[in-house]
Amino acid sequence: MYSRPGMSYTSGFFILMGLMGVGLIFSVAIAAGLWMVMTGTGFGSMQQEMNNPANVQVLRLLQLVSTFFMFFLPAYFTSLILSKRPLQLMGFHNRFTWRELALAIVIMLTSLPLVGALSQLTQMIPLPASLEQTFSNWEKAYEDQVKVLSRIDSFGDYLLSLIIMALAPAIFEETFFRGGMQNLLEKGTGKGWLAIGITAVLFSAIHFSFYGFIARVALGVVLGLIFHYSQSLWLSIACHFFNNALV
Repeated sequence: MYSRPGMSYTSGFFILMGLMGVGLIFSVAIAAGLWMVMTGTGFGSMQQEMNNPANVQVLRLLQLVSTFFMFFLPAYFTSLILSKRPLQLMGFHNRFTWRELALAIVIMLTSLPLVGALSQLTQMIPLPASLEQTFSNWEKAYEDQVKVLSRIDSFGDYLLSLIIMALAPAIFEETFFRGGMQNLLEKGTGKGWLAIGITAVLFSAIHFSFYGFIARVALGVVLGLIFHYSQSLWLSIACHFFNNALV
């Protein structure tokens, strides 16, 4: 399956992480250019204007572009380095039945009370006042941005919100974390639970949310198990989309 002699899945994991760093740099540069072109203001004003409803279309485009460059492209190029059939390596070729989809969605639904409980428990963890204020500010900034991105004035806005906030993150994040990271770790180490656990932790950490950290780890484990047992990236994408759309 390898396209280059001596290349291993373990080395592919480190290539993936390196390419994600490159993708982050590209996403920031492209976001800065798009912001200046579409708003006519400098990049320095972006932080202050991100919660302005007038910029919702720009923010939606930036969200789409940044996740594409940070998650999808690094996973694709890493798989292309490792295999002559990158999409197959990531699990895109494995389809699923309606019965498997229904079962996976039931699993997601039954896990939501646990995820919610873990989120509540995290908020009960005693913290120094300074840290508590910092984490609360992070949560508020995230919630404010979500409210702007989720602004719905018409049925068209509703569909666009589903695409930007639910479908695109499901495709790009699952491609990176399950089709890329978990897949490579499991193939490289031969330890499924280790791969699922590491990926779930990093999946949660990338969201930069303390109060949602443990809950997202649990969600990552559920998505990881679905991918592990089905070997279909489409199925984990569908479940991720279902969760995002429901929220």
